Amino acid sequence: MIRVQGLRREECGKFGTEKAVETVTSGLKSKPKKSQDFRFQNDGRTQVKLSFPALNQVSEFSKLFFIPLRTVEPALHLLSYLCSMNSIYNKINIREVRKGDATTIAQAVAMAIGDEQSLQQYCGEDYLSALTAVAASSNTQYSWRRALILEYEGLPAGAVVAYDGADLEKLRKTTLDIIQKRTGKRPDIADETQAGEYYLDSIAILPPFRGKGLGKVLLHAFCEKIFEQGYSRIGLIVDKENPQADRLYRSQGFEPVGERDFFGHAMWHLQKQSPYDIRQRVSRADFISEFQRRVYLALLDIPAGKTITYSALARQVGCGSAQAVGQALKRNPFAPEVPCHRVLSADGGMGGYLGQREGEVLELKRQLLKKEAEK
Repeated sequence: MIRVQGLRREECGKFGTEKAVETVTSGLKSKPKKSQDFRFQNDGRTQVKLSFPALNQVSEFSKLFFIPLRTVEPALHLLSYLCSMNSIYNKINIREVRKGDATTIAQAVAMAIGDEQSLQQYCGEDYLSALTAVAASSNTQYSWRRALILEYEGLPAGAVVAYDGADLEKLRKTTLDIIQKRTGKRPDIADETQAGEYYLDSIAILPPFRGKGLGKVLLHAFCEKIFEQGYSRIGLIVDKENPQADRLYRSQGFEPVGERDFFGHAMWHLQKQSPYDIRQRVSRADFISEFQRRVYLALLDIPAGKTITYSALARQVGCGSAQAVGQALKRNPFAPEVPCHRVLSADGGMGGYLGQREGEVLELKRQLLKKEAEK
């Protein structure tokens, strides 16, 4: 949504309300209804609302601008600006990736890693060829199945590659298998993510298409898509010596949660939280079964300080198996927000927690219950 504020009442009177609206909106593909969207406000100023068409079928993208207008004459400059922005957005398409996009993905990953020394250390001298082979495979970190492509005027202009942090170990294994087969060496890489975040591994705009704000558009569309799927947070790492990228991420709502060392570089670990509450996320999640969804939604009705047994929870969701409930809780990706720590054995024992029946994880369950009971 574009909002233009600051056109004074007397200026509209001088030139005429309809003329002022036509000046601001002529040439735009989607024009506002004058009677509804052009109106005087209490402070004697007016507001014009203009909506751009959807960027594509993947994401409904809208932008909000606040542009002061002290006279009607600058509206001509505003018109030129709005038309240029509208022109850019109409040239953008963000789509799911096809296997034939592997080269574009490889280029994006290479640009995200950055320096050539690290790339050669990781993938060998012919690193683009190795990364293309990884991207063309199905179950790797940079697989085409886990990417989005941004097209500009019908040409691939950038890509983003991401995956659930919980899948890092298995995806890295197949990635390194391909690299080792091509180079004869198996690189030793530090973990860059973990369970509990959807990890944005690489995002880049190809050099010929830079300077148009496409990186921000792609990042916004990606985040919107992942949060619509029910994930709680998106994580990434950014080089401390890359302040431009750091500013971009932070301007889009990412905040620092820690530090990492990766390829010998000091990195910020940033995360962005979902705008949806936990019940909305569970309801939207496309990475859990319908049975898991019933169990998790039922658990959200168990207040802090209260507990329920596995068998009672099974009956509540219409299932005769306490073991099936236990398996759903073992795979709970929303813990502790979906409070599976509030589920106990029939004898009042701890049972398990996140797939563990002893050790530090079970102690964490005890501490969570103790803390809630003290409130």
